[in-house]
Amino acid sequence: MRVLVPQRVAVITTAALLLAACGSRANRFTGHGYTFDYPGNWTPRSNLAFAAAAAAGALSKEAVGLDGVNLVVVLTTRLAQPVTSQVLPRLEVQASNDIREVAARGGGTVARGPQPIPFGGLPAFVFDLSGIRVGRATVDGRLLLAFRGRTEYLLFCQHTAQRTDEVESGCDQIVRTFRLTV
Repeated sequence: MRVLVPQRVAVITTAALLLAACGSRANRFTGHGYTFDYPGNWTPRSNLAFAAAAAAGALSKEAVGLDGVNLVVVLTTRLAQPVTSQVLPRLEVQASNDIREVAARGGGTVARGPQPIPFGGLPAFVFDLSGIRVGRATVDGRLLLAFRGRTEYLLFCQHTAQRTDEVESGCDQIVRTFRLTV
């Protein structure tokens, strides 16, 4: 019996270390009127250039991820008019056209979407993008748009081919735990 106790402790310790390394712990972002959890092995990414977001009138911009390419960006912007259930179908068509154009300028395509998606109790739809050039890297990603009144929430999960599973899993965690706090 005494011999088994140290082995059992070693197994438990090893399992705990492996789980921690896989990002089973979660970090929490809270700010700008929302909160979400993200993998424990991700960090805030503050060194990103958000020139396009600033030009678009972003109210807030946050990024978390593994590095400067494999990450999730969350932006909020103020819209000219509130989004209602009557306006949403027109907005979806307009967003589809705009996103296809932006993807093409980045050398990529919209692989799928828009598809409705649950996101923090807000009306939302998602697009899958493929082959977008980001600096020297080519990324695939998921672009989600959600709306509350005059506020648009944009979530972009981007990843290289080598980090697909890690980023998609982290993106799912953010989508699943995203909540408004105001």
